[in-house]
Amino acid sequence: MKFVIKTKDRVDGLRKDTYALLSKYGVSQSDIYLFVSSNIDYDAYTEAYPDATIVLGAKGIVGIDNFIVNYFDEGDKYIYMNDDVSGIYKTGEKKKVELTNDEFYKLIDDMFNQLDKYGFTYSALYPCDSTMYMNNAKEFMYDLCLCMDPFSAIINNKNIQLTEFHVYDEDGEHFVGDKSDVEKSLLHFLDKGGLVRFNKFCIKCKYGNQNRAGGIIGRTRQTEEQVCDLFKLKYEEHIKYVRMKKDGFSDIRLKRLKSVINK
Repeated sequence: MKFVIKTKDRVDGLRKDTYALLSKYGVSQSDIYLFVSSNIDYDAYTEAYPDATIVLGAKGIVGIDNFIVNYFDEGDKYIYMNDDVSGIYKTGEKKKVELTNDEFYKLIDDMFNQLDKYGFTYSALYPCDSTMYMNNAKEFMYDLCLCMDPFSAIINNKNIQLTEFHVYDEDGEHFVGDKSDVEKSLLHFLDKGGLVRFNKFCIKCKYGNQNRAGGIIGRTRQTEEQVCDLFKLKYEEHIKYVRMKKDGFSDIRLKRLKSVINK
């Protein structure tokens, strides 16, 4: 199985987070593909991870995501990850429980088995790590819903091309925004008629941080609002609402469309 990781300026951070996690589960470095966006990173990661496959791709989150889709053949299977994932958990009665080695590989097998069964191309885990919410959720969701992509099972689908939303911050600095998780969920659903979310599993990662530890550099409340406005223009018929949270980030809720297996 290929493990595909997009990463930038985090040679040491990757080793402490996603790489350490994969190493714990016995993933060989030869099965890891690291996608970077600069020659400096290419050299640094090549030296630090000599047995992994280092690929120099496009710049930006959207650019590198689209590059990855175009890099692999149609139908190739891989686990897509961010570089700041430090845990994978299942729900328990009172608290989440980290997966054992066998459970880790069974989860991956189950994700791809579900995709193969229904002809879908995108599967991910519950978008937050709340045991209460996970315990109350159905085991699987196939209808249109948010699938966060830091740990996701992909059957490569070249129809999935994300949008770069070009905006400017309050200082007039150019910023390329994205709503990649939301757009990726929507595009996979529209193309195949469904997706698979495993609601009894979640990850630990650095969602939303605006620093080198993780998250999107340069994102502000102003850029979030502008990107959301552009996203609404493009996908208005599929959006239930957009809410700006107190922390300056957005919550885009998609309309609940039925999958082809639930109609």
